Amino acid sequence: MVRSGVGRDGCTPPGPTVTAGPGGTGSGVGLSRRTPDREIRTKDRDSRTDMAEPLMIDEIEADGWSGLRVAGEIDLATADQLESSIRTASEQGARFVLDLSPVSFMDSTGIRVVVLAHRALEERGGSFAVVTGSGPVRRVFEVTGLSSTLSLYRELGDLPS
Repeated sequence: MVRSGVGRDGCTPPGPTVTAGPGGTGSGVGLSRRTPDREIRTKDRDSRTDMAEPLMIDEIEADGWSGLRVAGEIDLATADQLESSIRTASEQGARFVLDLSPVSFMDSTGIRVVVLAHRALEERGGSFAVVTGSGPVRRVFEVTGLSSTLSLYRELGDLPS
């Protein structure tokens, strides 16, 4: 990795520095902000949107449950779309399921959307279930401790009738 901005004492001063990928090539160029105890890297502004999977949302029905199947990435860029879709779809019934098993990535904004939807449905006396599969989304709920708060299922067929 090649760095510019190294001070006379051999330390990198605070502030942005340019980094290059392996072999000093321009691939992987991004900004790096160095602080005394850690380094935070950010990608080029457009690279995240180029790599992000689009969010796909479909309505589903399963054993008396109505809901949504979501695929793609749930993050800051897609959370509002998901929140709006849940709000509209969950008005239709008392038993709502959110199938996140096809989701490949979910950050804290996605967690927020799920928790708010759960809370809103429970306040109306409805039931809220989340299908996670066994992939990364399930792990997010387990690590955050929400697996003990939310009704999580591995498959749609596991939902109570």
